[in-house]
Order: sequence, then structure tokens, then C-alpha cells
Amino acid sequence: MESSSKFAHNRVSRRWRKQKCRQASAGFTFGVLWCLSFLKPYRWHVAAFIACGLVVSAVQLAIPRAIQTLIDEIIPSRRFDLFAWLLTGIAAALVVMFLAEAASNLMERTVREYASRDLTLAVFDQLRRLGFSYFERTAVGETL
Repeated sequence: MESSSKFAHNRVSRRWRKQKCRQASAGFTFGVLWCLSFLKPYRWHVAAFIACGLVVSAVQLAIPRAIQTLIDEIIPSRRFDLFAWLLTGIAAALVVMFLAEAASNLMERTVREYASRDLTLAVFDQLRRLGFSYFERTAVGETL
């Protein structure tokens, strides 16, 4: 008898934990989507930030491949005309990578500052709309 009540308790406890976990997950998802909604006006900046990151990653992956081509194909065949082209290509890729990194930093900083400003203004606007009755009923610590 005692083991069956223990089993029932575990089943209820498991069900309760699943429900609480689902609620927490829904709350987390809502919170993330709410925060992401502040990025919507800056979606082109975010897209440019992602594109710059992809360019930087592509160049960082291409440089070892270019060096492998240099060691495995160009030097053994003594094709020094290709050697000059490869070095020129690596130099150009590095310039593009540095420019993309600078643009990426600029986009990231711009989006971060503007979205943070919008979020702060939205919070203060909501606090202003609550009215005096809310602040009379609610402790300051609960609001913060």
C-alpha cells in the first residue's frame, strides 16, 4: 500500500515538474521574442552584421587553403607567376577581412545601442502608463 502511494506521488510530482518546465519554457520563449522585437527596426543592420561575420569567417578559412595550395602545388612546380597572384589574392582577402571586421563592429555597436535605447524607453513608457494607483499598491522593490 505504501509503495503504491509513493508511485502515485512520483507520478504527480513528475507531471507537476513537466507542467512547470513547460510554463518556464513558454515564459522564456516569450521573453526572448519580446527582446528580439526591439531588433526589428534594425533588421538590415543585423543582416549586414551577419553578412560581415560570414565574410570574415570565409576569409579566415580561405587563408590556410591558399597556403596549402602554395606548399603543395605552386612551390614544387616552380610556378612563381602563380605565387605572385596567390600572394596578391591573400593580401586582398586580408584587406576585405579587415574592412568587414570593422563594419561588423560598427553594425554590432549601432544595433546594441539603438536597441538598448528603445528597450529602456519602452520600459519607462510602460512605467509611466501604470499610474499612481499601481505605485500605491505595489512596493518599489517588486516593480524593479
